[in-house]
Amino acid sequence: MSKYKDESLRLQFAHKNTEDFVKTMQMQKGKLYQDVVVKLLTDENPTKDDILDRLELLQKKTTIKNVAMVFIAGNGVKARQTQTEMDL
Repeated sequence: MSKYKDESLRLQFAHKNTEDFVKTMQMQKGKLYQDVVVKLLTDENPTKDDILDRLELLQKKTTIKNVAMVFIAGNGVKARQTQTEMDL
């Protein structure tokens, strides 16, 4: 995800990194993998519910005969450290 409501969090390459990963995996169809199925969430639609729904579907559809991959590109948030944590 590259687009965030908060302009200061917007990224330049997260979306492209995701697209590049998908292309790389799709190139393995018929080679390393018999088939490659992609369910892509992009800047337009990833709400928390969308993400949880897709993860649940992935869990239900993946068997011991499958390889499931989740690629995440986006921002993380660092929590404020307490004095005790800084002393460690």
